[in-house]
Amino acid sequence: MTIACIASTILGFAQIENINASKDSSVTVTKLYGGILSGTSFNVDSMHTTNFVNIQLGAEAIWKVNKYIAVKAMESFHSDINSQLTHFYLRITPSKLLTIQVGQMATLSTEQRPHPVTAAGQFETFSEAQIPGAAPGIKMNVNPTSDISIGLGAAVRKRDAEYHANFKFKKFVMSGYYSMNSQKGGAQASWNGKKVYDTFVWKQDEVVANILCINIFPDKLNLTLYGDFGYDLKKNEVVRSEDGILKNFKFKQVKGLYGVGYQHEKKAVNVYLWLHF
Repeated sequence: MTIACIASTILGFAQIENINASKDSSVTVTKLYGGILSGTSFNVDSMHTTNFVNIQLGAEAIWKVNKYIAVKAMESFHSDINSQLTHFYLRITPSKLLTIQVGQMATLSTEQRPHPVTAAGQFETFSEAQIPGAAPGIKMNVNPTSDISIGLGAAVRKRDAEYHANFKFKKFVMSGYYSMNSQKGGAQASWNGKKVYDTFVWKQDEVVANILCINIFPDKLNLTLYGDFGYDLKKNEVVRSEDGILKNFKFKQVKGLYGVGYQHEKKAVNVYLWLHF
């Protein structure tokens, strides 16, 4: 209750976008987010329950130095794992066809994970979390049309190079990477439609995973069926399998969901309540 009250006070103006933060309009706070997620897991064999509560806060801003150069920064905090994530990078746009970014930021593969300063970032699934995270590096995107984007990039992880590439066409995105540190690669493909969202992830010799969400009558009932699956390629066993249903709701500035799912590998029923502003 104490955590909930503190969160309600702190997060009252959260999830606001595109706030002008300077007199010359060169600095814009593009995203503010705050959310509180709680849940209970009920084991059907042992009749044992476990509970959790976590809070996530985040902000993103951009400083447009001139027509071609901008500085972007992002900060987020997740209380459950006491983690802090910082992005700070330079974006250069010499033309509408080309964008170059350099600094501490999401790699081209990381872009297929939910944005940390959004609701989806707090509710990230097992499958999405298998994609590599942010790292210092450089990336370039060529945009021949508004529907097509081709990207190439390189990052540094564990003091070794990591190479990335991606391709976007409307709602479809695919990307791949190769790590010089592990001498292994991976790939992921996503479809982000209004009624169907799916992300498939493959990590060489490690895991294959998939998250599928199907929205049922999004304009009326606003229900979502989901399935999150992961298979360990080393152990040859299922390490993640949860299926369930989510009820999304919105009331003025408050958004959230109720959720019920069955986690097969733990033989547990999971229930969720998530509020964000």
